[in-house]
Amino acid sequence: MQPFITTGPVKTMIVLGSGGHTAEMLMLLESMDRAFYCPRVYVAANTDHMSAARALSREQEWAGSKGPSVALTVEAIPRGREGSSVALTVEAIPRGREVGVLLSTEQGATAAASVAAACSAWRPLLQDTPADVSVEAIPRGREGSSVALTVEAIPRGREGSSVALTVEAIPRGREVGQSYITSAFTTLYSLLCAARVVLRHKPQLVLVNGPSTCVPVCAMACLYRMLALFDCRVVYVESIARVRKLSLSGKILYYGRMVDRFLVQWPELQVRFPRSIYAGRLY
Repeated sequence: MQPFITTGPVKTMIVLGSGGHTAEMLMLLESMDRAFYCPRVYVAANTDHMSAARALSREQEWAGSKGPSVALTVEAIPRGREGSSVALTVEAIPRGREVGVLLSTEQGATAAASVAAACSAWRPLLQDTPADVSVEAIPRGREGSSVALTVEAIPRGREGSSVALTVEAIPRGREVGQSYITSAFTTLYSLLCAARVVLRHKPQLVLVNGPSTCVPVCAMACLYRMLALFDCRVVYVESIARVRKLSLSGKILYYGRMVDRFLVQWPELQVRFPRSIYAGRLY
């Protein structure tokens, strides 16, 4: 693999999965330089309602730790019969006094909280670095189409830095218990949805750790690089729960040679799969 040279942030696509996959991925991101690996695009199955919410919640925590206030704006456009829309706004301001904070600092903290609340109320009239997180959700019907959420977070820190993230939902290639005959059609549909998502965002890095949703995403990223549409590197991190055997997604990506770096966290796996890299425990 030729070295990927960049001097700026790397647009990163992260595939989430139900259960432990999302938990492990968020722990891995916790130890990474998130200011460098941004903007971030999260991809989850459209039937996985927890992973995207957990990722957004964690991103809000990371953004909130850099500044005194973070605002969350949610716009939901459900495809109901009426075609109505719902708009929600959630404002977060710092506490006047945290548990364990010395009383001598309480007065200053309370004043900061009051100023933050006042600035939040007058945000439309201010042109400085506002804290703003916007989410647009367009859920689809039962036909299994994709859902797109766009989030832009601008924490009010001293640096005035911004974080942009996107959450994309694509259909699963195969549901649990689905017959292999019908899964051929759903897998093809999942590939088409993944092709659209990957081409839309053109990530520089795709980071996955084994959910079934990652296979079509990695396949499309590999295909687009072969077609020289854009340069994208794929890094696979096998779950720490896999000690002696790879997951099914891991086997497909390993033998299909669709990843640039295949990382395992147990030496037994590296012995059995020599093209993998033993990275030790990553989180």
